[in-house]
Amino acid sequence: MPFRRTERQHLNRDVGAFGGLHHVSQLFSHHLGTAENLAEGRFTEYDDVFRRIRCVQDLPAAEPTTRASRVSLGNGPMMEPTGLEQPGHYVHMWSIYRSVRDREAIEGWCLDRLDAWPVEHERRKITAGGHSTHLVLAGSGDRTAVFVPGTNFNAASCSPFATALSERFRLVMADVPGQPGLSGENRPPAAQRASWYRRWLGDVLDHIDGEQVVLIGHSLGAAVVLTWDSPRVSQQVLLSPGGLVRARLGPGILVPAVAWMLRRSPRTSERLLATMHAPGNSPRAELVDWMTLVARHVRTSLDPNAAPPPTRTVDRVIVAGEHDRYYPPRALADRVRDVLGQELTAFPRSGHLLIDERPEAIADLLAG
Repeated sequence: MPFRRTERQHLNRDVGAFGGLHHVSQLFSHHLGTAENLAEGRFTEYDDVFRRIRCVQDLPAAEPTTRASRVSLGNGPMMEPTGLEQPGHYVHMWSIYRSVRDREAIEGWCLDRLDAWPVEHERRKITAGGHSTHLVLAGSGDRTAVFVPGTNFNAASCSPFATALSERFRLVMADVPGQPGLSGENRPPAAQRASWYRRWLGDVLDHIDGEQVVLIGHSLGAAVVLTWDSPRVSQQVLLSPGGLVRARLGPGILVPAVAWMLRRSPRTSERLLATMHAPGNSPRAELVDWMTLVARHVRTSLDPNAAPPPTRTVDRVIVAGEHDRYYPPRALADRVRDVLGQELTAFPRSGHLLIDERPEAIADLLAG
């Protein structure tokens, strides 16, 4: 089935989950049949295409969304102060949305899901790291847990895990700016992202009462959690942690990922989510709807950059799904041992999205 013209335009315009699609399109420009096979889920002999996609850098799309608060340099990128730049200089900040309507579609979905969430909760907007940050507070208890979601996820899309945590902790969930959700839409450049995440998370904790907190992060969120190891953190919980090893992006993941970026349909969203689940586990219909919205409205990002080495010893719980295809436990375990000096727990009957596949069991593990 040949590509429609709009799909060719999507290929040339977007920034996708594994890098700039305008760069990927150059790889496919001489192999259009390969791209068509990818969209249909058929692997071909062009292994070099897959290899080169894995090397694509996290580059911005051609034109960021204009905001009056930014400084425009002619037709170049918008830039704004973040606290990371030298005096008198600005750091490039790119909107993850293609238009105002795209942002409104994402925010509307999140607000509708939070409105329908049966758990009593409070919502707050704060400024952290110079960016608007949305917090959801729920539950009660002696311990405060701060949860940082992963790439393309937020408090609203993690409701089963949020419910389980709120029954065991005083829970604070923070949508990461630069990821789809209810926080700021601008994403820091890759080279400065780790230092920015550190500053952002420190500012978030300054808005939370209590002396000690448990920091919980999933995937990208775990890489963010690793940047902050102050004495106020009693424990770090790293779930399917990114930032320690590169994601394994073989054909079994790249084929559904490229199809998801091009077709932007519930079917391709379900196929992509299936790569994040263990065999026999199916994605929630709500997640399929969410990932379809993300494909249609968001410029998604690469897997996390390398996490900085820890500066002090912190009590850590490090867990990965035994069927995680992105960060396989066998590859991750050695790195966890070398960098963090601890052992990795491979959680049974779960994949990369273990927080959605087994939320109660994971929450029990953390509360125990």
